[in-house]
Amino acid sequence: MDDFVLHRCRRALVTLIICLLALTSRAAPFAAPTLGDTGSHTAQKARDDAIRMRTQLRRYVWGSDGLPLREQPARIARGVSDPSFDGLDNLRRIDRLTIKIDLGFESTAYHLIPRRSNGRLLLYHNGHGQNLDAGKRTAAYFLLRGYSVLVLAMPIAGMNRHPPVVMTPCGPIELPGLDNPYGLHEGFSCLPHPLRFFLEPVVVSLNYARRSHYRSTAMVGLSGGGWTTVVSAALDPRIRQSYPVAGSFPKLVHADLCSRSPDPMCHGDFEQRDPALDRIANYLQLYALGSWGTGRRQLAIYNIYDPCCFSGTSYEVWKHHVQRAVRRLRSGSYNALGDATHREHKISERALAVIAGDLERGP
Repeated sequence: MDDFVLHRCRRALVTLIICLLALTSRAAPFAAPTLGDTGSHTAQKARDDAIRMRTQLRRYVWGSDGLPLREQPARIARGVSDPSFDGLDNLRRIDRLTIKIDLGFESTAYHLIPRRSNGRLLLYHNGHGQNLDAGKRTAAYFLLRGYSVLVLAMPIAGMNRHPPVVMTPCGPIELPGLDNPYGLHEGFSCLPHPLRFFLEPVVVSLNYARRSHYRSTAMVGLSGGGWTTVVSAALDPRIRQSYPVAGSFPKLVHADLCSRSPDPMCHGDFEQRDPALDRIANYLQLYALGSWGTGRRQLAIYNIYDPCCFSGTSYEVWKHHVQRAVRRLRSGSYNALGDATHREHKISERALAVIAGDLERGP
């Protein structure tokens, strides 16, 4: 059976499974009723629901204070050098940000400032088990086009620091035990407000960037960084355009795929399947929140033949549910595309070109 026929068969199977699950589930997992999914909802009611959902998400992540808009990096080292970024064209300077979160966790971000600037900022977020080199190609691509690029990584990964032991309600946890051989981050479930360790570096980086008065801010992320892009855009509307690559699936799609897989990684990391987050907003609702707003949009890219995760074309079945919710909110846009140009877990040249073209549309 050739690749084309196999691909069509898989697509038909996923479509059938999703339809059956949606029909038999007690809930309506592919609807977004709290974002105006029924005819009785007005646009204003849909927006009120979206605001309420975003507020609940922020409180879950950070507590009653919500989004930490006043937090700034603990240290800023200007004009640093790092071999990971050697040889980049149009690079004027690198500033290194140290972001302290809590319990001894620190996140390091690199602000790549171009010689010739277009006045726009792009956040790039690495995935699990990736060092700075993994993001160099993406950073170089946008730096050459005049974007300032701010590079971040997952907690306790890459250049980020953590304490050797963390005391939690579950008892002491030795690190890097939080990032176990499967990378599932189970230990974070024992920490207070666990998702802030993933999301606060993005918010603090945006706070820091305000002083530069960028014309717009976009975010791109791969894998775990794609998940971070989805949730960050849902929580913080300062991210105008967001581009998660191979970052997440709706819950039922993921559950069905994993029911036939022996891979312990299949169900994803703790943060991707956090039940408390899911009780507030499912992934379709997160996609809609990340797309909603004047001049805002989200374009998700899936590697169709990805050997790691989130492969296939299931997005063709469920993306219209997100688009319908965004239309009811009366501003913003959402789309999801497949990339069949390669068989790797990466942001391909094709994906970079698609993202760059979308960014050139402006706000």
